[in-house]
Amino acid sequence: MLLQTIPEGLGLGALLVLVCTIGIHKGAVGMVHLYDAKVQERCVALGLTTKEKIKQNSLRFKLICVPGYLAYVLICVYAINGAHTFWDGFWQCFVILSVMNLIDRLGIDGYWVGHTGAWVIPGTENLMPYISKADKQKKWLFGTVGMAVISLLLAGLGAAAVRRKIPMSKKATEFQKREMSKMYRGKQIFKPLNTGWVDERVACVREWVANIFFYRKGNTTIMIDAGYNYDRLAEKMDWLGIDPQSIRHILITHQDTDHVGAVEADSPGLFRSAKLYIGEIENRYLTGEVRRKVIYHLYKLPQVAINNEKVLLHDGESFEIDGIKIECFLVPGHTWGHMVYLIDDKYLFTGDTLWFGADGGYSFISSLAESNKLAVKSLAALEQKLQSRGLHPLFLTGHTGWTDNFEFAFARKDKLCSPFQKRVPDPPRLTTPTMNQTIRRKWRGPGIFRLLGDKGG
Repeated sequence: MLLQTIPEGLGLGALLVLVCTIGIHKGAVGMVHLYDAKVQERCVALGLTTKEKIKQNSLRFKLICVPGYLAYVLICVYAINGAHTFWDGFWQCFVILSVMNLIDRLGIDGYWVGHTGAWVIPGTENLMPYISKADKQKKWLFGTVGMAVISLLLAGLGAAAVRRKIPMSKKATEFQKREMSKMYRGKQIFKPLNTGWVDERVACVREWVANIFFYRKGNTTIMIDAGYNYDRLAEKMDWLGIDPQSIRHILITHQDTDHVGAVEADSPGLFRSAKLYIGEIENRYLTGEVRRKVIYHLYKLPQVAINNEKVLLHDGESFEIDGIKIECFLVPGHTWGHMVYLIDDKYLFTGDTLWFGADGGYSFISSLAESNKLAVKSLAALEQKLQSRGLHPLFLTGHTGWTDNFEFAFARKDKLCSPFQKRVPDPPRLTTPTMNQTIRRKWRGPGIFRLLGDKGG
């Protein structure tokens, strides 16, 4: 983390240099509010500026630049670095501010002001040096003690904000509604199924970009992933004849909020009594042992909070729920503990492991993976496991469709789905049957598509 905070401090220092450059681009008198009072008086006497302008520039600097610098530090420490304790926030703030202070003292005061003519104001040469030894000592003192005090204050504010943060699922849901559709518009990155039944066992509820699956056998219905904190989930489950209160078991592929939002602590509580099944490694995100990083590790997501009872699973573990056989396989890459679930040896729920394009399955979106190399390796290992046992399940993905074609599912397993490349529409001749095609075969009658063929949110 230290190697990350130092460049952030350099960035803050560069921002300070930029502000100074803009301030003196028409002459050093533009920044005279930073000079000694004697220099300011001389500039007024020479008619280079006025007391009013000096006050205005000083006030503008204090109201815009200082809060801007502090906001920069808070964003770096808490939004990007993901600090979640007081002391974690303190030392990161202190490092960033100290690096900036070194740039200010050595680069700006020591060299730029002291050894170049850029800051010389004509008519004030006899008042040089502008920064006396006593002033330098004061600045160095403030740069150590003062920055420590400021860091303590910022850490206190940051820790309080983290404790009172808006829950992740609500933030992510709003982000999805506002921004994700814009980001991926026209690229066909997310192509979820419409709400309906895939076959006699599996149903799907479509959210904005995600699939929520249900597996029914006898009197038991198991939910696979829980989507966003989605306000129409109960309504769409009712379309399928599934009562939220009947859900007692939820299989979680991974902890991203588009897969756990409905069971996060801030959710309406539709599934509060349900037992969650999640990988032991994946659970470390929930405990705060590790933090989820996206956008090629540039951004850390807020920690997810879930209060449901959890059953922690391990790679290759097999268990039963009311006669339903469930086997879990660890497929790290998208997240460190991502699981896929094989149910009754016939259905494989892949979460964010596979992305289906027109020419086959790819490793999921590259910008959202903890490790793309590991994701590709995990896909190859999953293919080998299934082949070694002669299994050819129905593959159901978290954000695209499904296929029963084994070769199609792994056709592009060594390639990544790029979030920036525009995708061409799936040619009808290359697609596997869609869910609505299955519905047409099973239920022929007016009104079924009006009921089940929704378009998301």
